[in-house]
Amino acid sequence: RFSVLPALPIAVLALRSVRLQIHFGFTDSLTEPAISRSRLATVSPFTSMEPQAAEGSAEGEPAFLLPGQPAFTVDQYGTFRADLRLAQPFHVELPLSVTFPFHALVSSFGEDGGAQVDIKRFHGVPEDATTWMTAVGSARDEKVATSQGIFVETLKGRKLVTCEEYARMAQSVRADVFVTMADQARDGASAKRISRALERTCTWLEKQVALWREDPRGALYVGVPGCCFQRGAVSSKLLDAIASNRQSISGFVLLGGSLPKEPILRRDAMGAILQATRMAMTTDQPTNGMRVRAAVTGLRTPLDMLNAVELGASLVSWPLPESFAVAGKALVFDNSFEADRRQSGGKRKRTETVYELLDLSDPRYERDDRPILASCACEACQRHTRAYIHHLLRAKEMLATQLLRIHNFHHAYKFCEALQKAKGAGAVEAFGERVRASCDETAYEPAAAPSAEKRAKISATT
Repeated sequence: RFSVLPALPIAVLALRSVRLQIHFGFTDSLTEPAISRSRLATVSPFTSMEPQAAEGSAEGEPAFLLPGQPAFTVDQYGTFRADLRLAQPFHVELPLSVTFPFHALVSSFGEDGGAQVDIKRFHGVPEDATTWMTAVGSARDEKVATSQGIFVETLKGRKLVTCEEYARMAQSVRADVFVTMADQARDGASAKRISRALERTCTWLEKQVALWREDPRGALYVGVPGCCFQRGAVSSKLLDAIASNRQSISGFVLLGGSLPKEPILRRDAMGAILQATRMAMTTDQPTNGMRVRAAVTGLRTPLDMLNAVELGASLVSWPLPESFAVAGKALVFDNSFEADRRQSGGKRKRTETVYELLDLSDPRYERDDRPILASCACEACQRHTRAYIHHLLRAKEMLATQLLRIHNFHHAYKFCEALQKAKGAGAVEAFGERVRASCDETAYEPAAAPSAEKRAKISATT
């Protein structure tokens, strides 16, 4: 009788394994995503558009792309989608920190074994998600990129990824969107550094378009660094390179990490780059017949997302919800589009919150039994209190970051949903006025990012 007891945990795990294998590859539209053998799923805060919808209307735009750093459990994908009532598929960025280890693993299996491995199932990403493969140089660390390619952090140090290697990675990753490699230079960098970054971007663009034509996999998008806007004009060399290859290009991604820091200059630069790049791509109608789509990534504040949409971006990405979650901060937004309507008498409806941040590590939340936001439908707000998350932060529990990650990205999605409603009703300007009146941009300075070694460890774990 007692000899059976030690075997019970093993039996339970075996039954769970059978359940996972039964559900592997099958999805429910609202409740359960595809289950993979990986416990953690790497998600991207990138906002992106679906390539398959490029010929259709602008329904579902602007969309939100999750960045490549956050990791959700497999089950959380389902609850996340259900809480959001998300009808559109997820958009997931696959940066080099994710695709390089996967490519190395697939290569070790050989051609026959590697063909059976799918990156979506490997990382637990839903089967209907649109994946975006990216390789971007760091605006802060000049040593990340060279004329040969871009370095990626691994547990064994930095590894160089060349254009040819990046094209081979695309064969094993099989992403829906392939974004060309691009280098960036931080705001205020020297003219020599900016010129070098643009020179590398143009060279890589020519090489990768040629490689993509030999073996086209997914839609081809161009990575456009924000530093290409200097002295009131966009780099003519980069625009010429895009125009000469426009027949193969379906859209472009504006890398906002190298845009100016000053809000007005950032908006002006964003508008100039979006307009000039579209003109370079539409001198002739692309042969693929797809409408040129623009994605903007690396944005700093909610106002940046609003500006990008007003300037015509179909896809927006905001990486700060992840860094805020790591720093113990929760977004508190009033994302209700209906709040723009006025009551009888001309008075504005009173809303519960404005656009602000809560630092839940602050001692004042030690006995606060309220949820982060009472009107929020995310799992963190429905099941937990501010005091509990404060306790987890003080105890340095990983669960605190995960709960804040769920809440913050829920808010980012809801902000895009409110923008969709406002755009559909032709009221983006009215919605923008309310956001600008209640949003303090100085509160959204980027929190300290994890070190390169910590990012490599997180990537290896997930």
